[in-house]
Amino acid sequence: MQLRVIYIILFLIGNSYALHIHSQTIVYHVYSEGVMVGEMSVVREVNDESIKIQTNTSLRLKADTSYSKELFTESIYMNNRLLIGESLTKTNGALESSIIAVLKGGVYQVDIDGNKSTIKKNDLVAMDFYYFESPVDTQKVYSLTEGKTINLLKKEKDNYISDHKNGVRHYLYKNGILESFKWVIKKTTLNFKLVE
Repeated sequence: MQLRVIYIILFLIGNSYALHIHSQTIVYHVYSEGVMVGEMSVVREVNDESIKIQTNTSLRLKADTSYSKELFTESIYMNNRLLIGESLTKTNGALESSIIAVLKGGVYQVDIDGNKSTIKKNDLVAMDFYYFESPVDTQKVYSLTEGKTINLLKKEKDNYISDHKNGVRHYLYKNGILESFKWVIKKTTLNFKLVE
């Protein structure tokens, strides 16, 4: 009996050391018309079983009036396949949008502010995956903040574009990491630049 307990304890200790977590954080400063208007942090945690990516973006913008915008995303991947992806968007602290996609039964169940839909695929990768490595020949990616697939096209070496509901986004990679990208929000062009 004592030998059995010792084996169980050794098994549990061995398994607790088997799970290795590697964490990486990258930060982008956000500029509009040459003025810093916010910051975005992206954290990727890789363990033996999965990859978890979280983004947190805070912006202080001006259109006709000043307003703040916050975007939060979190995704979990296994075998380079999105299992669950969530996003929250807030404007002036009030919830603007909540989106969740879950891989279930071989398809993605998507809930956009209570409106449910299905994406008939079982192997999506969201754009957040490509902050840490450049795409190779990816044509479609999942937009966590829109709840749909979008085209990601290679324009030239290390330069990609994607088409979103509010305009085209440009992505520039250097050494496999996303170095800079441009978004358009309410007619405001935002330039995200990697802080080195």
